Amino acid sequence: MAAGKFANISGSGGFDLPDDGRSIATADWDQDGDIDLWISNRNAPRLRFMRNNSSNPSQSLALRLVGDGKHTNRDAIGARIEVYLNRKKNQPATPQPKFVPDSDRLLKTIRAGEGFLSQSSKWAHFGIPKTMEIEKVVVRWPGGGTEVFSNIDAGNRYVLAQHAGSAKSIQRPERKIALKTGVQKQNQRGDITFRMPVRAEVPPLFFEDWKGKKQLIIPNGKKNLLILFWASWCPSCLLELKELADFEDQIRAANLNVLALSVDGLEGSPLTESEARRLLNTMNFPFASGRANRELIGQLQSINILKTENGEIPLPFSFLLDDSNRLIEFHRGPVRIQNILEANHTEDADIVSRFEQASTLGGISLSDSVARDALERAEATGRLDYGRKLEDAGLFDRAIHQYKRILDISPDSEEALIHLAVAHSKAGDLATAEKHFDKILKLNPDSAISRANLGGIYLTRKQYARAKNEFDKAIKLSADDPQLYFQRAMAEINLDQMEQSLEDLNRAIFLQPDFLNAHFQRGLCLLKLNKIKMSLSDFDIVIVKNPSFIPAYKGRGIAKLQLGMYEDSIIDLTTALERSPSDLELYNNRGLAYSALGYFAFAIADFEQALEINSEKDPGVLNNLAWLLATCSKSEFRNGDLALKYATRSCEQSNWGNYGALDTLAAANAELGRFSAAIKWQKKAISNAPEEVKAELRERLDLYKRKKPFRAISKNSQAQK
Repeated sequence: MAAGKFANISGSGGFDLPDDGRSIATADWDQDGDIDLWISNRNAPRLRFMRNNSSNPSQSLALRLVGDGKHTNRDAIGARIEVYLNRKKNQPATPQPKFVPDSDRLLKTIRAGEGFLSQSSKWAHFGIPKTMEIEKVVVRWPGGGTEVFSNIDAGNRYVLAQHAGSAKSIQRPERKIALKTGVQKQNQRGDITFRMPVRAEVPPLFFEDWKGKKQLIIPNGKKNLLILFWASWCPSCLLELKELADFEDQIRAANLNVLALSVDGLEGSPLTESEARRLLNTMNFPFASGRANRELIGQLQSINILKTENGEIPLPFSFLLDDSNRLIEFHRGPVRIQNILEANHTEDADIVSRFEQASTLGGISLSDSVARDALERAEATGRLDYGRKLEDAGLFDRAIHQYKRILDISPDSEEALIHLAVAHSKAGDLATAEKHFDKILKLNPDSAISRANLGGIYLTRKQYARAKNEFDKAIKLSADDPQLYFQRAMAEINLDQMEQSLEDLNRAIFLQPDFLNAHFQRGLCLLKLNKIKMSLSDFDIVIVKNPSFIPAYKGRGIAKLQLGMYEDSIIDLTTALERSPSDLELYNNRGLAYSALGYFAFAIADFEQALEINSEKDPGVLNNLAWLLATCSKSEFRNGDLALKYATRSCEQSNWGNYGALDTLAAANAELGRFSAAIKWQKKAISNAPEEVKAELRERLDLYKRKKPFRAISKNSQAQK
């Protein structure tokens, strides 16, 4: 531990190697009383032997257990060995080193494996402290029974056979290690080159020239391009710039261009053009230069070219593009110019050669059909991962190119077909996406993800019945996916199947309680089902979890308006208007709340603002304003002529069929003293109205027959949802 954290001590232990290690096995290979290591690696060296050269074999004990084959397996797998120790006589009671065990008993279990692809020696090895001697060895056999062995001394090897009663001493043989030793040079920390086994085209990248103008990074003509990131405060960067300048002739002869981009402005003040020119001129830098901005760094991060997880840029950092704008390799830390020139001349080869060139450890690879198949699968996996990153960056056409290359390798790859179809869908090419999903479903009718995406396409096209059908099938295949229930609910809402939609939203929220969009849509669904009080809790949940989600304030404001909570409704609707000032429905509903509270000037202002945004979008706004102007209890706010104008336009936009608009037109005529017209339109309103409101309309008809206009504080009209 170092400063309360784990410290890397691999260097001091001799393990600081660049190997791509996979498994490790322990054994006293040279029979000298200490443990040696065998390590296998994914890349060269495929097998590494590490010999332990400590020189105190007298302090070790090696035991080999043999089961009777009846009660215990012959290898005694599962047996536990307990070595009991006593302090040697005449030993001073001095403090013991930290590595001396506190207990007088050492334990080991015989196991059948030591981890991934490894099996250590079946000899159990114990280190015995110099101040201790062995009292006895107790073996607890896995088949049952315990056996005690005595007369065992440190520095020796013994076979302990079940039921033998005594340990059999084995002479320690001399073994000469006939292995050729070698020295492997350590990589300097941060000095790493990543060669691409498959060259993938990078998305459009941009930098700024010294005047701040945006420029496209693109290889010029048939030349490859090395892009180097540097900073004025980075000594290694300046040395690399100087080396590039010194090798100008070889670089240009190799058909290679260089672009040096300063990152000074990412954290502090950017270099000015004069400062940059002065610095670059001191080393006679002959190549193009400019500035890297946050947009460029973000692009490199999004497609994982920078290979960093914490957002920091390793400096110097460079990457090499070929003349087709494909990535050849990238470098973290300084690189030798000769390596860049060699990579620059590397042409596309077969898949085995590309894999060998991409290895950071050298060596050769198997080249038989099994190995090639594995490498092709690895290439497909790499392209799939790269395609996803391009997709996440919104570069759908480039992602589609990667998925098509995968299908060239494996035409029936369902995963590649799914990603290809999804990328086409995200790019807006729904017809092509649908074609690919149909192909997938012919290959695999039980592809839930294809059913779900096909349903999403139909939902976008407003083919709600077809969408619901696909979601039905997807849910049968994947019954625990909350997104499927949510999407089916959206289709059902548009099919006016509100009760079914509510059931699906309930299920989605049960499966994913923090599904905020489902809570929001359930709130709207409950509003439409006139379960207004219940809707408030869903809107509350959304607002608490995401206070910036404005539609939830709108929904809650409408719910409170319908519940008569006018002051609270105004607060929510005003909050929504602060973020969405062009929403006429917000003005319309707030106008209704103001009108209900008797704030008629504010109500008229909101209705007029809604009409200014779009007077043709919603006849309800015209109707509400006309009603207030025709029936307001305060004479200073009544205006029969305007009321008649707005009421007539509302009736026109609703094709003279909406009973509420006709009721308002009758009230406007009554306000102007045109009672014959008021009676006419009121009778038509009654004939078009549902049964539950006809009584109220007839009361107003009686007023008009008695030549009296109607006066009200507010119209009990439905809030706009």
